[in-house]
Amino acid sequence: MKQFFKFLLASVLGTLFAFGLFAFLGIGVLGSLASMGEQKTVISDNSILVVNVEGVIPDRTNNTQMDPFALSDEKVLGLSDIQRCIEAAKTDENIDGIYLKAGNSALPMASANSLRASIESFKESGKFVIAYADNFSQNGYYMATVADSIYLNPAGSLEFRGYSATLTFFKKMLDKIGVKMEVFYAGKFKSATEPFRLDKMSPENKVQVREMINDLYSDFIADISVERNISDEELRALAGEHLLWTPEQALAAGLIDGIDYKTEVKSAINDNLGLEADKKIKSVSLNEYFKNLSTDLSIKDKIAVIYAEGSIVNGKGQPGSIGDESYMKYIQKAMDDKKVKAIVLRVNSPGGSAQASENILNHIKMAQDKGKPVVVSMGDYAASGGYFISAEADKIYAQENTITGSIGVFLMLPNTQELMEEKIGITFDTVKTAKFSTSINPMMGIGPAEAKELQFMADNVYDRFLNIVSEGRDMDKAEVNEIAQGRVWTGKRAVEIGLVDEIGDLNQAIAAAADLAGLEKYRLKNFPAVKDPIQAFLDQLQNKDNQIATQILEQELGDYYKTYQSLKSAVDNDQIIMMQMPFDITIQ
Repeated sequence: MKQFFKFLLASVLGTLFAFGLFAFLGIGVLGSLASMGEQKTVISDNSILVVNVEGVIPDRTNNTQMDPFALSDEKVLGLSDIQRCIEAAKTDENIDGIYLKAGNSALPMASANSLRASIESFKESGKFVIAYADNFSQNGYYMATVADSIYLNPAGSLEFRGYSATLTFFKKMLDKIGVKMEVFYAGKFKSATEPFRLDKMSPENKVQVREMINDLYSDFIADISVERNISDEELRALAGEHLLWTPEQALAAGLIDGIDYKTEVKSAINDNLGLEADKKIKSVSLNEYFKNLSTDLSIKDKIAVIYAEGSIVNGKGQPGSIGDESYMKYIQKAMDDKKVKAIVLRVNSPGGSAQASENILNHIKMAQDKGKPVVVSMGDYAASGGYFISAEADKIYAQENTITGSIGVFLMLPNTQELMEEKIGITFDTVKTAKFSTSINPMMGIGPAEAKELQFMADNVYDRFLNIVSEGRDMDKAEVNEIAQGRVWTGKRAVEIGLVDEIGDLNQAIAAAADLAGLEKYRLKNFPAVKDPIQAFLDQLQNKDNQIATQILEQELGDYYKTYQSLKSAVDNDQIIMMQMPFDITIQ
């Protein structure tokens, strides 16, 4: 027995020593990797900037779910930082051009439009832009058309076929298993619940979706028409000719400029650089170039830019979501910082929890009461809860193809009574002391009295929403109700009906904030703070919300993850009243 404890103690001590050594070495390795990210890049003359927009591009750098096991020091650059790189490269004597990789870009229209504007500005300096892809998705092709020349792989393909919007409906599946979604909503266009109560779009939803994609498609065609020197009419006709365009068909139609392999496109780049065809190209990636950007810290006055992107949720939230606890802290920090003279709220959200939205808006109003102007910059989406947190800003900017509005609310919960009783054979009985003592039990269903109460809650929050918009936009409440009803609008139409002040991007919103604060010189203080992927991974290991499991599931399900997420949200909303635009509209 003595020997047993001796060996046991030795084993435990050995294990603890090994664990400690591993931790020490691990921290050293992580520290080394992190320090690598701080080294600046030496940029030679006649270099080109490689702008790769094929992956995930959040608004704010690293504000997205990342591969939990990719222990890299590479940041996931946000849209604003990519634009900073391109703006700096415009006047950089060592950068002569841009090599644009946009083949499978999935950037929504507003983000793509903003990035295209930065590249257009870069071209005004007399520098060139060349785009190449093995295959072009339709969004990727739109992004690529800003280039001076577009090249496609000889075995590749190009999508140019017009726009469509697809919604996924679950009602028939739920009927089969005996689950009914109890739905309560305010706003005849509030279609977020339709996938659970209908098997196709309602007439009202068809009207708003058709109007939305027609507006987006008109912008898409108009932008390509200018760059490719092909009329709108001709482009619309071309879109109906092929499901997928071969390189030869695309070249003949004037959609691209050349058919070549990537290795041969370098001769076209060298030609623009004034170098021999076989000369090695000196290139620098966005991440490398970003390391060289700096901020003038001698400037004392600051504008806080708070990036609110993703669904609005209760609690701290995860990267790529807007947790009310986290965002109230960001606003509070900006409010308490005497050097921060104004706040820009960058909203890129389809909405979410009504309560969380209310909490965030309250802090925005507190900042205004403290004398700090608040300007909103709308990204791809600023709908429902995303519009709610924007409504009382001193000024609202959106892009023409921003999706906004959706002023409406809903409450939805599953009724599994048929599943339990008829399909499985489980029944319930209860004794209660008052009419609503059992609360809401999804396994027992709800009666007319409960339904009336829940509809009243939805109507009450909708009325609150109308009041907020009425006050914030200085509009009559009846007028707001007319344009609300849960209906979505493009940014261009939102300006016409008074929901938005001006068309403009984040830079214009920042300039407006500076003007409101009377600032000539200022620097930006960005929220949330950028975390290196390694630090984000360590934080996730300690996070009770189990982000890593979520990310693994997302990677495994791929395109089907959105469908899973929609079903999970419907079941997990815990009777929270939601301000959210329609579930899972896929525009392509």
